[in-house]
Amino acid sequence: MTYNSGEIREIRSGGVSCKSDAGLYEDGSSAYVKFLSLYGSPQQVRAIFALLIEHRGIEVSDLGEVITDGEGEVFSISKSWGDSLRLKTFPLGYGKRHGLIFTEGFGKEVILWTSPEEKARVLFSALSKRRIPFDREWLPEIEKLLLDEERLINLHGWGGFGGYVCQWNDDEICDLIAERILPRTMK
Repeated sequence: MTYNSGEIREIRSGGVSCKSDAGLYEDGSSAYVKFLSLYGSPQQVRAIFALLIEHRGIEVSDLGEVITDGEGEVFSISKSWGDSLRLKTFPLGYGKRHGLIFTEGFGKEVILWTSPEEKARVLFSALSKRRIPFDREWLPEIEKLLLDEERLINLHGWGGFGGYVCQWNDDEICDLIAERILPRTMK
């Protein structure tokens, strides 16, 4: 994922459209929204949220070009979530709102950052909240190990954000660290 904070995309669903400056989703056979930043009237923002709750797809277009899955199909972000979505809105004046749509596990099972420097801090904070003993200098190795073992899953998106879905299992992660990282640090 590239960090481009100047991207503005159009979100459309059910005849409603809003602008979005940032979004993160889990890729796969279907893409699942984890974080979405919207701008529009209060009715537009709430309508997009309601359509997502109803498991309707949303179309994400990049400057008029609809993102496709490579076969000409419209790339939808919807379906089953595994956890609930939340909406938080903020007034912008002149009848406009900024809305943030995020999953219930945001900050626990889903972590995000806005810069490479913040990524290390956020990952350290997330690991510190777990029952996983580690040394801060092991963080790059732990991150690579957890990515390789699919305990961290990269999120895709736009707007300068990056993120992971975290598959936490403290006992298994401790075993992985003990088997693969600890022996190298003891030499």
